[in-house]
Amino acid sequence: MVRNAVRNSRQNSERSYATKLFLVLLSCFACAALSGAEARAQGCTYIPFTGSESIDAWITNADTGEAVEDGAVVPSGTRLRFDSVATADGYCVCEQTGVTYYRTVNHTNVFADISAGALQGRYTFGYVWGKNPGGTTAFWQVLDTASPDTTGPIYKRLFERGTYVIHTNAIINTTPCKIKPDRTDTKTITIEVN
Repeated sequence: MVRNAVRNSRQNSERSYATKLFLVLLSCFACAALSGAEARAQGCTYIPFTGSESIDAWITNADTGEAVEDGAVVPSGTRLRFDSVATADGYCVCEQTGVTYYRTVNHTNVFADISAGALQGRYTFGYVWGKNPGGTTAFWQVLDTASPDTTGPIYKRLFERGTYVIHTNAIINTTPCKIKPDRTDTKTITIEVN
């Protein structure tokens, strides 16, 4: 019985050693494969095809659906909806492999310069990202906050009386070619809360 226990222990130890050796060899193989891929990627000559980018932004009263135009006055407690459509085009091609990388919209930003009672300064209202059907982050060439393939739109209820200068822009993924600019222009809408 003791001999069987010693034999089983020795066999388990040998299996454990074999498993560890296998994992070490597998790790070495993976590192070698990744190093080769990295070396190939560094040998890429990128050819840029510049494009353009744009953004359009608007605000609506979330309760009535009415547009809130630049210079509008809204009552305290109004719930607003912030929408935008951002685009990015242009692409980059690896000459050696033919792989194409497209400029895409990373996300949109809505932020405000506020002069209203206790609120003085710049405040972030939110970000909108693209998303895949499974809910993971996606980067699209057109990011429309009203589309179900985004995390938007952004809603905010404004209570503090004063001036809200609301800015919306988009951040652009520039590809390996670093095609500039890396953001859109900024759209600005000023509203008063009374």
